[in-house]
Amino acid sequence: MTALIEAQGVSKHYPVETGGFLRRTTIPLRAVDTVSLAVMEGETLGLVGESGCGKSTLGRLLIRLLPATTGTIRFGGNDITGLEGKALREVRRSMQIIFQDPYGALNPRMTVEDIVSEPLAIHDETAGAAKRVTDMLSLVGLPSRARERFPHEFSGGQRQRIGIARALILNPKFVVCDEPVSALDVSVQAQIVNLLQDLQGELGLTYLFIAHDLGVVKHISTRVAVMYLGKVVEVAAKHTLYAEPKHPYTRGLIASVPVTHPVQRAGGRAERKRLEGDIPSALHPPPGCRFHTRCPLVQPICRETEPAVTEPAPGHLVACHLAE
Repeated sequence: MTALIEAQGVSKHYPVETGGFLRRTTIPLRAVDTVSLAVMEGETLGLVGESGCGKSTLGRLLIRLLPATTGTIRFGGNDITGLEGKALREVRRSMQIIFQDPYGALNPRMTVEDIVSEPLAIHDETAGAAKRVTDMLSLVGLPSRARERFPHEFSGGQRQRIGIARALILNPKFVVCDEPVSALDVSVQAQIVNLLQDLQGELGLTYLFIAHDLGVVKHISTRVAVMYLGKVVEVAAKHTLYAEPKHPYTRGLIASVPVTHPVQRAGGRAERKRLEGDIPSALHPPPGCRFHTRCPLVQPICRETEPAVTEPAPGHLVACHLAE
């Protein structure tokens, strides 16, 4: 498979002032730290991890909504890390995002037609805009009469469909789905996930699907990447990752997924091995492996040396000293 978008050693650090008035210093908050990741053309790469691990920041870095502190981002084989102005605008036609909150992501003062057609106006494609809006609304399951209405007149699921229509109006190749169903009811979540899958097949889209719900990620993803404290610790095909996770953190996440019958858990064990403790601060990440403060298998090397990314099986990447 061909990589549509690649991150090579990408970091995003935010300066944070600490200390008292006389001893104020600035230290970096490492939201994303030297991440290398590739999203293959036509696939859905699921991105999972606990809150605050850097998932949404990484998604925004890939589409240049945020500037990277270090590293390189390539789209379609071209380096887009330093693009500005008109050149960046041209690339952004092919990269869009669906936001998490369907209530806060839409301007309440704009009609649906204005919201969906705004990308066309930004890119000077106003010719035939009305028909394109109507066609796009139909594609996401909304009637044409919705054009004259305002966001507050719609349910959460319908608002997310409007957000999807806005993201796809320019016919992008790559779409970051930033927890697009987490704010919706369970029944509506299934409808939106199925819609995204149908649109992917019809339009040939490539997704980065960010989520907390590992069940949803397993359903929609081709491969899954796991993040912890700004680092990607494991990447594998979804069936491989769920059946044979190599990283202790991945095992803990999968063990936390509710099941109908406890004996259905991996290995047939009824007990859960819960993740214990809190995620360390991104201001002061622990040395060595960042998961060692919570890992039940921790060894002395884990506290001292950061693990390199290895490939214990074809296509299965993991950053753990004990992966073998």
